[in-house]
Amino acid sequence: MRTLFRIIAFTLATQPAIAQEYGKFEGRLILEDVADAYDPDPEGNVDPGWTEFALLNDYSFVDSRGQRWTAPRGTVVNGASIPKAAWSIMGGPWSGRHRNAAVIHDYHCAELISNSETVHRLFYDGLRANGVSKSKAKVMYYAVLVGGSDWNEGASFNGVTFGQVTEEELQKLQDSGALDGLSLTEIELRASGQ
Repeated sequence: MRTLFRIIAFTLATQPAIAQEYGKFEGRLILEDVADAYDPDPEGNVDPGWTEFALLNDYSFVDSRGQRWTAPRGTVVNGASIPKAAWSIMGGPWSGRHRNAAVIHDYHCAELISNSETVHRLFYDGLRANGVSKSKAKVMYYAVLVGGSDWNEGASFNGVTFGQVTEEELQKLQDSGALDGLSLTEIELRASGQ
């Protein structure tokens, strides 16, 4: 007998200034745990820290320019677009205010919609629009830039080698506030090793 477990997350109200500056989420984020029915590993090896959720309705983020980024109903997301090392800072991808941005980011990474820089910046904007502090959002943005995927060189998302970022590095950035005074462009340069 299969037990259904559903997560229903309502978009948190944000201050109008933040929503205008970064964008806004539209719709209700309704996820169903489908880990038992969806096994991406043909040998049946399941990482106990990851799980798959299916969207039960379309869910969108409208960026500050008015462009709509939609993850359609039926999409299966698992938080894999966010480096696991970052989970110690933010919690797992399905908890807290970053959940909404994680869903949109997962879908757009997997479908190679736009380029990786744009999709990673979308993640940052989604974090901020949903009330994640600027300091934490910058560390999370750095994490996806360094430890996330880059499909701009023609590789598919699933075939991309993820960069390396460690929990220790991210925790140090979080604790020291080293990214707080940097612009997003400066964070991008730092992440690229420049």
